[in-house]
Amino acid sequence: MKAKDSPLFSAFCYISGIFGMLGLVIPLLLYLQGKQEKYVRFHALQAMIFEVSVMLVELCLVAIALLLFITIIGYIFMIFLIIFLHFMIILLRLYFAYSAYSGKSFMIPVVGEKAVEYLV
Repeated sequence: MKAKDSPLFSAFCYISGIFGMLGLVIPLLLYLQGKQEKYVRFHALQAMIFEVSVMLVELCLVAIALLLFITIIGYIFMIFLIIFLHFMIILLRLYFAYSAYSGKSFMIPVVGEKAVEYLV
């Protein structure tokens, strides 16, 4: 992995989340492979933590939707909320990928702080 490719690999960490479980596998591989590149390691770890938190939120929303299945209106509302959440998360991933590719130094609130703690 060359230093000039660091922004590309960092952006790929965020984009891979769009493809399901690859959002955990690709950043993990880049995190383990990029021992010399702190930029790639930080973004890979941040992308993994972000992906796990997104999965937990989606799991909670699906559980609530199943509980609201009793009332059809609540269930329909939750389905629309889950679809809206997926759309917003895809936009966030694209923004994070763009920021990482352009070389901007950014941290996702809470997630970025945890990533810095693990890197030190």
